[in-house]
Amino acid sequence: MTLRGILLFFLLLCSTIAPEVVTARHIIGGEITYECLGQGANSTLKRYRFTMKIYRDCDPSYNGAQLDQQAQIAIYRGSYQDPEDAAYQTFGVQIMGIEKLIPDTPRCVNNIPNVCVQQGTYVFIRELPISLDKSYFI
Repeated sequence: MTLRGILLFFLLLCSTIAPEVVTARHIIGGEITYECLGQGANSTLKRYRFTMKIYRDCDPSYNGAQLDQQAQIAIYRGSYQDPEDAAYQTFGVQIMGIEKLIPDTPRCVNNIPNVCVQQGTYVFIRELPISLDKSYFI
């Protein structure tokens, strides 16, 4: 066996003897909606209120992802034909509140599992230039 083969063998052996614990935590869903509030500061702007809701598993035995106190938001301006959209704005939004959701369980279902879901709500208002040929992606 060559020196290179011996080194590879020991590296492989060391990686299997002392494995590290790797974990990942994920949200379980989310949605973002918007409402046009009308004219902005001038005739070339429209004012919008955006509401983002993020859902997480709050079962203590699962140890799911935590909700960010400040969500990072990016607004891109472009079209579906553009190979790359241009970043228009990036900013942080503070969480407005966290609410534990009560599942709507049908009466005809037995043995409903114990589910714990929290909803974090973020709200922000932005004025965006009116554009006839570009769209905004949040």
